[in-house]
Amino acid sequence: MGRLIPVGDGYRLSGTWMFSSGCRFASWALLGAVVVGSEGRPVDLVTVLVPRSDYTIRDVWNVVGMRGTSSDEIVVDDVFVPDHRVKSNYETSQLRGQRRPLRLARTVRRALQGELLAAAGLGVPCG
Repeated sequence: MGRLIPVGDGYRLSGTWMFSSGCRFASWALLGAVVVGSEGRPVDLVTVLVPRSDYTIRDVWNVVGMRGTSSDEIVVDDVFVPDHRVKSNYETSQLRGQRRPLRLARTVRRALQGELLAAAGLGVPCG
């Protein structure tokens, strides 16, 4: 899980996300992070949308028969993320929008998680 530090109209993001299935085939990543307040304490858990140009992939996934899932590590090092690409997990679970509500943001993330992981596992071997 990453750490978000508020700055101006966004945040600075750093962290490493292990076992990120399908990361080599994606143009964007949805990453979990903790928003850290001015006292250094967590104030919120969020999902952050990050473009491929803002993260690196560390090749660590060498499991026999599962290499095609590309479940490597995503690494982000002090990248600026604008406020509109950050979504509070609590607000999502309450089916509430944020300052800029999106249709998909109103869907509970956990409801889609299984389908998203299955798509990577099925789609990668099929080409």
